Amino acid sequence: MAELMRDTLSGLDEATLTYLESAVEELREEGDEEGLRELLEPYFEELDPLKLENLLSSLCPTSTQVKKSMDLEVPVAVALGDLLKFREDFDPQNDVEQMGVVNNEAVADDKKSTKKIAKSRSRKCASEGLQDGEEEWPEEELAWRDFEVPSRLEGQPKLPNWAKRLFDGAWREELQPWPRLWTADQVALMSLHLSPKATKVASVLRNNELDGSLCLAGGVKLLSEEFSGLKQAESDLCKAACRRLMDWMKTFDVECRCYRELYSSPSDLDLWRSFRNTEVVPALKLALRPTHPRYLTIEPKVRTVKATDAEIQQRWGSEDAEGTETLRVLCVLENGLVQHNMIYLRNSSSWWLLASVDFAWHGEAGPGHWHLNRTPHGEQIEHWGPRNNVYHGEAWNCPLWWLVIPKGHSYAHRPLRLDLLPVAAFGSIDDDDTT
Repeated sequence: MAELMRDTLSGLDEATLTYLESAVEELREEGDEEGLRELLEPYFEELDPLKLENLLSSLCPTSTQVKKSMDLEVPVAVALGDLLKFREDFDPQNDVEQMGVVNNEAVADDKKSTKKIAKSRSRKCASEGLQDGEEEWPEEELAWRDFEVPSRLEGQPKLPNWAKRLFDGAWREELQPWPRLWTADQVALMSLHLSPKATKVASVLRNNELDGSLCLAGGVKLLSEEFSGLKQAESDLCKAACRRLMDWMKTFDVECRCYRELYSSPSDLDLWRSFRNTEVVPALKLALRPTHPRYLTIEPKVRTVKATDAEIQQRWGSEDAEGTETLRVLCVLENGLVQHNMIYLRNSSSWWLLASVDFAWHGEAGPGHWHLNRTPHGEQIEHWGPRNNVYHGEAWNCPLWWLVIPKGHSYAHRPLRLDLLPVAAFGSIDDDDTT
């Protein structure tokens, strides 16, 4: 059983595999079809929901009469093997056509909460939403992990420990599924972020050391069992928080080939439609690749994009035009705190501002969101946006090197994404090692 799951469910440790084996066996004996579905569904997300329900119904009949006669001695590995074979045989195109409008609507309604929480963390890229005849977002020649990035840069200021790990090779992991790698504390942090009032959920996660892999394996059922003794109102609050947390974790538990796969929201499509065939797109494409830029700081006299850029351009104007650098990050300080990171590319013999990351809240856009500082004509602007709206790129949808600041400085507001870095790859964000 464990060997079968180890071969098919990547990223799971021995404890999780053992738990899954016993949980599946128990649920099958109880005839708990819903519990079995919740347990296995995170690992078979590509499977058509309707067929998954039909298959699990046959594996775990709910009828008492059928339940009594079913052979409970059938090995769990056989059931999982059937599920895996079914997954391999699944043809999305044929099954979508067979489901019909009613079933499609039911599936869409079931996923609304997940899309609201993390709609951009989708495997659909921006080009999929374009109309017939519109050009696609430029294809990335290499997958993210296949690029080469130098681990050291001469003249670079000291960087925090997590950033040193990033450039030492952890950057290859930043598009991997993160939720299954989170510690119990990180899962609790995300739970509080999504449901600030449900403090009981965070306590249960920490006290029972329920890390990301265990939560994804056990699903809502595993978490909800801890709230059976609470008053109805508090129990309902906690269970709703658990569902919200699991929806979010399942949505983010995907691996992407490159960052462009994350651009699928309506505002992302507006960005592409507005900028296609302009000089901005290849620049943005370059900035969305892994790299090791130089980091510099400035506390400008006037803290606007235009004034800050003008001040730094005077400082950089005397530099050798034949330099080998292609990307830079300018960290903008105010009262000693980093308010923005400005992303620059070398354009011919000068430095060209492309985008800026804000470490503050702008409405619903949290710290780490970013703005495009160019119009489709290439003119510099404070914040670009379609139809008099401001475009906000999400903190999850830009490379981690956009979010780095030099050691010894602090963010005005640290992006939540940095607190959720997998500890095994990046270490603790609060580690202040001075070496």
